[in-house]
Amino acid sequence: MPLKFNRTDKAILFLAIAIMCVFSYFLYDDSFLFQNRESRNAKIGFINQAENDVRLRASDSFTWNSAQKSEVVFERDSVFTGKHSQTQINLVDGSKIFLNENSLVTLVSKNGNLELNLRYGNIQTEIVQSSKLELKAGSQKILLKKESNTSKLEIKRPKFGLTKIKLLSGKLSVKQTANSNTEELVKEQPLVIKPTGVVQKPAPGWITLVTENQAVFYQSPLEKTFFLDWHSQGTDKNELTISKDKDFKTVVLTAPNIKAKVLVKDLPPGAYFWKVSGQDGDGSTVTSPERTFTVQYLEKLAIIEPTEGKKFDVEVKGDTAAHREPVKISWTNIYDTIQVQLATTADFSQPIYDKELVKSYALDQMLGKGNYYVRARGKKQELIADWSETRTFEVFVHQKEIIKPAPPILLTKKLTFNAAASRSPSSISPIAVKWQPSVQATKYEVEISFKDPKFKKPVKIPSKTTEVNFVPKNYGPHYYRVRAITSEDVSSDFSDVGELQTKFNSPKLSAIPPVVERSDNPDSMAPETSMKLSWSPVYLASKYVVEVSDSSDFSSSEKIEQESTNLIYNVKKPGEFHFRVIASDSSLQQKSEPSNVQTSNYSYIKRLSRPVLAEPKNKLTVFLQKENEPFIWLNWDSTTDKKDFELEIAFDKGFKKIHTRQKLNESKFLIKTKLPLGKVYWRVRQIDADASRISDWTEAREFQLIHSKNEGVFK
Repeated sequence: MPLKFNRTDKAILFLAIAIMCVFSYFLYDDSFLFQNRESRNAKIGFINQAENDVRLRASDSFTWNSAQKSEVVFERDSVFTGKHSQTQINLVDGSKIFLNENSLVTLVSKNGNLELNLRYGNIQTEIVQSSKLELKAGSQKILLKKESNTSKLEIKRPKFGLTKIKLLSGKLSVKQTANSNTEELVKEQPLVIKPTGVVQKPAPGWITLVTENQAVFYQSPLEKTFFLDWHSQGTDKNELTISKDKDFKTVVLTAPNIKAKVLVKDLPPGAYFWKVSGQDGDGSTVTSPERTFTVQYLEKLAIIEPTEGKKFDVEVKGDTAAHREPVKISWTNIYDTIQVQLATTADFSQPIYDKELVKSYALDQMLGKGNYYVRARGKKQELIADWSETRTFEVFVHQKEIIKPAPPILLTKKLTFNAAASRSPSSISPIAVKWQPSVQATKYEVEISFKDPKFKKPVKIPSKTTEVNFVPKNYGPHYYRVRAITSEDVSSDFSDVGELQTKFNSPKLSAIPPVVERSDNPDSMAPETSMKLSWSPVYLASKYVVEVSDSSDFSSSEKIEQESTNLIYNVKKPGEFHFRVIASDSSLQQKSEPSNVQTSNYSYIKRLSRPVLAEPKNKLTVFLQKENEPFIWLNWDSTTDKKDFELEIAFDKGFKKIHTRQKLNESKFLIKTKLPLGKVYWRVRQIDADASRISDWTEAREFQLIHSKNEGVFK
């Protein structure tokens, strides 16, 4: 749950924060609390001169105060000089201490001697003979023994390094308090004081150039600096010298008191010689071997194309605002990485293209109507060359004047398509739509519309000639028109509309095999049967009408609708039948001419019935007056209209002893030949050219021939 403060709580909180801020400042700067510089420590001198940033801090204070001229310096006080600052301290014994910039020293009086503790920096002292001055080096102290009225001494101590002392004038010797040996200082020859307090002469100094010889520094308008790296030991007052010649007679740059890795600025392009020189501990000049380097400015690229002010004049048929024209931009290139900018304003504030390309010399862009500005620059080793000169060009898009070609003229406005009967539309010969050529036309387009003279959904057929071949896919009127098209896709108006009428060809009816039915039953009735009809298909026909008639003129016929090209026709009775087929559309409104007529028969063949025997009666006895010529009539009746018979006369019931076998065309027979007395057997059957129709034999009849001489016949 959040805390809630009332007005009293808030006031107490703000007061506490204010008190903390005040006491925090007093901890940082107690000059308000201790305005009086009075100290319990002994006075050892005063500030004789203070330039710029000179500060003084008492041993019992946390803050640094700005040192003023004539301000008293007490024992254990610390004096600091900032950058470009210096001060002079006059001691009570008449000695003087000069502090150069960036120095910090603490003065301590012990046993009547003044201890000079140089934390870091560069000081010069002017010591009178009566002065008792000690120099603190690390944990050891160095006694300065005066051997002349006044001696001047320079003391240097870097923040990280050894303390160096050098006699500038007078006569002076040094002695380590822990060692009885005394070292006499030689003018202008420094000595080194190690942290252990050992005083010794410095080792010979040396300088080495680190930057490789014949280095190449690339410069750009945005970056005209580079570093020269070097290293030294035991030298100071190091100085960089850059010259145009090897003898350093044409010096272009001198940089004193340099540090390692010198920053060099604004050197013009060219070849240079450089070296670094300094002084070692003995005061001798130490110079590095010279080396060379080259400064090269990154060259500006140049736009090759488009040429300055080029105007891309483009004619288009459609919308000029939507058109995009291909434009090639190319440039000279000596860089691996290229930055290209393309804009519609000269300040390139909002470029439409701004990319870095790798090892590229050209760029293709699709640009709309307008003025454009393009520039490019190279990049090398993190350096960027200056932009090339801006190249301007214009893409001018305007509407092209459209000249329509003349519309084609149809050669025929009325066409009739009458396809031959075929099982495959691909084998049907197409109908040709032709027209007169149009000037300037390189191609044509034909539109064909089924039952729609307004061409709402036409079929479009391209053509490079003045005709197209077309096979209708539907039965009914087709409308067609054509237009010319130029090489620039400019279309003419359409031609007049032509009309194509489709007609059906007559089908071709195949031969119909006759139907024959047979029966062994003479009393049977003819059954119903079927005949198989087939005909050739008619292209575009949806239905077929089969006509069946018993007369060849089809004055009275049966009509059967059929969608396929075959039919099984049911025949109810025997007879002769005539067939023909008519092709039609689905509505039966459009019809072809009738096909060829095919005739077929239905024949019913049954066995003939047996004749009926009439005379003589069965088992009749015939009395002959004469023996030579009996003259006996055999009669029978036919059960059909047939008059063809076969008669057999035999002397046995099995008709193996045949006396007479004869074919007759009437239903009677006169026996004229002499017959032996006794029993005679006879039978008859109907015969036909078709053996299958021959009737069965009648039952055999018998009669007996007797003569008056035959006595005892009736006994």
